[in-house]
Amino acid sequence: MSGENCSKDKLTRRDCVKYGSTVVGGGLFAGCTGNQNSGEVGTGTTTADNNSASTETAEGTATSETDVPYTVTMEPVGEVTFEKIPTSWLSTDSDLTDIAFCLGQIDGWIPTPLRSFNYFEHLGIDLRSRYPNSDPYTWKEEEADYDGKEYVYEVNPDLLMFFPERRLKYNKAWKEGDLKEITENVAPIFGANIYRNSMNYDQPSIYEAFEKFAQVFKEEARYEAFVEVHDQMVQMVKSKLPPEEKRPTIAYLSDASDLNRGKIYPVSFEGELGQSKHFQDLEAVNAFENSEQTDYEGLLSVDPDVIIIQGALEYTGNLVSDENGESTFNHNQFLENYVQPMEDDPIGQKVTAIQEGQIGPGGVSRQGPLTNLYNTEILAQQVYPEQFGEFDPENPFDSAEEHRLFDRERVRDIITGDF
Repeated sequence: MSGENCSKDKLTRRDCVKYGSTVVGGGLFAGCTGNQNSGEVGTGTTTADNNSASTETAEGTATSETDVPYTVTMEPVGEVTFEKIPTSWLSTDSDLTDIAFCLGQIDGWIPTPLRSFNYFEHLGIDLRSRYPNSDPYTWKEEEADYDGKEYVYEVNPDLLMFFPERRLKYNKAWKEGDLKEITENVAPIFGANIYRNSMNYDQPSIYEAFEKFAQVFKEEARYEAFVEVHDQMVQMVKSKLPPEEKRPTIAYLSDASDLNRGKIYPVSFEGELGQSKHFQDLEAVNAFENSEQTDYEGLLSVDPDVIIIQGALEYTGNLVSDENGESTFNHNQFLENYVQPMEDDPIGQKVTAIQEGQIGPGGVSRQGPLTNLYNTEILAQQVYPEQFGEFDPENPFDSAEEHRLFDRERVRDIITGDF
């Protein structure tokens, strides 16, 4: 087959992979032989590296374990076929990005703004020097329309990690036929909403999705190692929890709440998805019986012992640039944005949590495996300081060693492959 026949009309990107690099002439399929952004997205194993151990078939065609098709099934995308192990991937959801990172796939990342950026930095995973534009505080929207279809063609990933409904519901530029087109011409789409119960299918939990992506990347050993860390943490936490009658009540307030105007949106603790997993594992007591919109009178009526502001550690309005030009959480900014409005309200200032200053910044909302470990530790210290140590809002990720709920070095080793 000649290069001039590898056209948009006759061959998909997968065909280009199948028939080899000689068929690529340019245009739409520029990059069929590999990631066009390989100099930007990482320094890990390339497709050429993967094929270095290939063998010759009877027909003389090189084959490799990485080129043997396999399938993975997860709702809502169903059974998806992969012709090779993905070496480059694009995700616009930080929880799915977290999963891929924990599976050792940082080198293949096509960067987008990452809300959990500081979590990995504090773990000792250097993202800032390798991917400086992925810091959400410094990201410039005009740099790339990373959520658009044309960008997918431009960066040409091996895998698209997102759930289709989100593209169709929240990005009007995407149409139903676009998803099929991208799947046929660029790469498989594999993903699900693991954030909160809002879909018409049986949504996978963080660790259920984690296991599925481990199958996609052939990184089951990393997944199992992470499960061990997680299970040890949860077992230890539950052994130290105070009796239920002695647990403080919590008001978990959505980041959509307008505290200056008294518009308050409680967040549910129900379910095992990312929004609530750390509350579930800590067996936290919700001050609210439902998550309907309320006001300061409604907040006073349930009078919580603790208030947690959803996503405050990731909110760019609470981040400032430090002396090195790096974004970091600023507690004073958090107090100004969230605590001061509650203290200034004549009704709000009567609430126990507000009177006693028990108002804490919540962790990144869209949790993956790493952010969940951190978020569980942070919440444990905010809600049960006697059992797990006092939370330090000036250093939210750097607990005293005796109060850490998981082994940082062990987790870092799993991510980097030294386990």
